[in-house]
Amino acid sequence: MRFWFVHSGDVSLHNQIVTQVSLGILSGDLAAGERLPSIRSLAQRFKIHPNTVSAGYRQLERESWVEFRRGSGVFVRDTAPKTIAGIRPTLHLDKLIANLIQAASAADMTRDELRARILGHLDAAPPARLLLIESDVELRRIVLQELHESIKLPSGFTIGFTDLPRPGDTKAIAAMTAQLPGSLVLVLPSKAEALRSVLPPEVAMLILQVRSIPQLLAPWLPAPNNTLVGVASRWPPFLAFAKIMLVAAGFEADALLLRDASLYGWTSGLNQARTVICDSHTATVLPASIPRIRFNLLAENSIAELQQMVRASLHADPDGKLDCDTPETVTVKDSGQRAAVQTQQHETNSRHQNSWLRPSASSSGLAYRN
Repeated sequence: MRFWFVHSGDVSLHNQIVTQVSLGILSGDLAAGERLPSIRSLAQRFKIHPNTVSAGYRQLERESWVEFRRGSGVFVRDTAPKTIAGIRPTLHLDKLIANLIQAASAADMTRDELRARILGHLDAAPPARLLLIESDVELRRIVLQELHESIKLPSGFTIGFTDLPRPGDTKAIAAMTAQLPGSLVLVLPSKAEALRSVLPPEVAMLILQVRSIPQLLAPWLPAPNNTLVGVASRWPPFLAFAKIMLVAAGFEADALLLRDASLYGWTSGLNQARTVICDSHTATVLPASIPRIRFNLLAENSIAELQQMVRASLHADPDGKLDCDTPETVTVKDSGQRAAVQTQQHETNSRHQNSWLRPSASSSGLAYRN
């Protein structure tokens, strides 16, 4: 994984370390079991005090992102069992089957009864909707926007959502459980462990992977000098993470216009920026006259996997095509509001018209769009 650090008082080096490592783990840039640079090597390479690096690593350890192995170094925590339980059960299929047979035997269930129950589940109707389980309203709004725009939904196939219940909240757990039949459960990486603890063990969940921020920023580096850049979102972590990553990548903190899109007059001054970096939902409400770089949260491979699962759960017509709603008819339902989703073609045109920077064909630097 590539690290960026900037030595200024705008964003502490401690926060830069914690943010870049945690986002690297979520996006897959840092794999489970991967060794991080040693405290000494990271400190020497980027001229950071070793105590600062150590404090950052210790915070990551307390938050269960990494683990210290005596004599070996700092490693990304092995979270594979939690992920495998949700999206790759075949790796532990033999163990799961053995546990199932043992549990059935302990409950005095015969093999014929067990076989009948298994076949009943296998013959059950395929999922008819996607169910996003996420309690953060603004984050949920962003994910729903991207799902509706990215997934070609067959007629009658819907996308719903519900809050993530807290352990022990029997009423909330019951409300969530009531929505599970006929649903393919979706969750973001940061909530996967919490959801697994309250989700019935027989229910699988698909963990939506997030995009790699270093890979997103790479085409636009090195950062241009004296360029006013806007950052807009209703989701506070987006604003915080964007500032830290942009400053670490070399953008000047004083040249960043941070705008909370939930506040009145949030677009004020953004027309003076060369471009505005925003999430997928904010991109739909940003005035068309303002150029923007839209950051999609969900990784492309995760979207592709989800699309395949939707297709696999349905029967194709003789021509191999799904009977899908047109993008114009799909709507996002959240917090009692209906927000029309822009078509994929509109978003593609918007990107071509409004992008302010493009990698130069003849140079490794930046090409400005006038």
